[in-house]
Formats: sequence, structure tokens, C-alpha cells
Amino acid sequence: MNDKKIIVASVACDGAYGPMIEASRETCYKDIPDNMSVYFLYGRRDGIELNKNEYKVVGDCFYCDHDEHVKNMLFKTIEFYQWCLENVDFDYIYRASGNCYFDLDAFNKSLEDLNIGDSGWYSHGSYWTGSGVRGSGGYLCAVGVGMLSKDLVELVVKQKHRLISSYFHSDRVDDTSMGKFLSHEQGIDPITIHKMGHLWPEQVNEDTIDDETDYFWFYRTNDPQCFYDVYNIRKRRTKG
Repeated sequence: MNDKKIIVASVACDGAYGPMIEASRETCYKDIPDNMSVYFLYGRRDGIELNKNEYKVVGDCFYCDHDEHVKNMLFKTIEFYQWCLENVDFDYIYRASGNCYFDLDAFNKSLEDLNIGDSGWYSHGSYWTGSGVRGSGGYLCAVGVGMLSKDLVELVVKQKHRLISSYFHSDRVDDTSMGKFLSHEQGIDPITIHKMGHLWPEQVNEDTIDDETDYFWFYRTNDPQCFYDVYNIRKRRTKG
């Protein structure tokens, strides 16, 4: 069993995306392993009072003083990192995306196979060159920042002003901004976990859902049924 204490941070919001978050609660995040905790990252939300520049946690939801917009995902992520450093004991934080089915048991197993140490950057994803083409020698772009060890979380928080001023702009959200900062600025290469499935909603079926992949990313959809379909397929196999 992987003994590292891991925080899973799923970027969340309401509106059409809300049912996806609720579906994740009822499926992939229903049974959380002992070494993990799951939080959902929100900006401003109806019913939650925040002072200027304040961030806080209520239950398993993190709130910060930003409009819900893709361009603010980096700020949400950094402020959640800062809250964790101030309030929680952990070894790694995995910043996931709300439109992904993330099998926590399978992820634990993949980390066990990698025999992860005390420091590192792990991610599903692809390298993109500076020209925006897939290739080697670029920076990692994934559906989420990936998993950073505590020392790298501290580095990001400490260097947040440089990260934002030098590597963030409106069409480069948190994963690519942070990936470029860590790779180009800090010289830290990610260890890629090749267990991710990219699926359109209509592709979710018995043939496309395997027993090894821990992270299914549903392309451009707000369809919560994807979560239930994957969950039910894998549950049937476990019972069989």
C-alpha cells in the first residue's frame, strides 16, 4: 500500500459543470483510501461569504476570492496550495480536473509501482514544444497540474509572483503555466504516469474502459453520465 499522504484537489464550479462534480462524489470519490483526502476548489460561490483576498475551507470545499473563469484556475490552485501548507499535513498534492474520472485505488497502485520518493512531479499528459506542437523538449501540459511533492508545492507558493508574471497569460491556464515554470525556469522534469484515457462521451463502453487506467478525461462535456457509466462498468467487473 502506498503510504504517502496525498491530497486530491479537483477544480470545481457550479452551473452546467456542477452535476459533473456531484457525479464524481457519487462514483470515483465515493470511497476514499486512508492515505488520501479530496477537496473541491471553488472561487466565489453563492452562500459563501469571503472577505477581499480571503480563502477558506468549508467541509471538503475550498473557496477563494476569484470569479469562476478558466483564467483564474491558476490563482485557485496556488491559493489552495498555500492553504494546505498552512493547515494540513501532506506529502503530495494532486491537482485534478472536475471533468475527469479519477480512480483513487488504481492511482495508489500506479504510485506503488513507481515507488515514489519524498520529492517529485508526477503527471499524466503530453509534452508540447514552445510552438504548440507535440514533441520532446517542451513543457508538460496535462488535464491538471499533476502531483507535486510538498517541497515543490512550497516552491510554487514562494515563487508565485514570478510564476504569474512570467508564465501566465489569458490563454495559458494553470497546467501549462505551472508546467512551463517548473520545467523551463526550475529545470524540474516530470515523471509521466501513462495511465490516462481520453474519451468522448459516446466512447464510454465495455471495450474502452480498461482495468488499469486510473484517469479518464471526458472531452469537452458536461455530461455526468460518463462518471456513472465508468463506475458501473468497473464495479461489475470487480463483483464478477
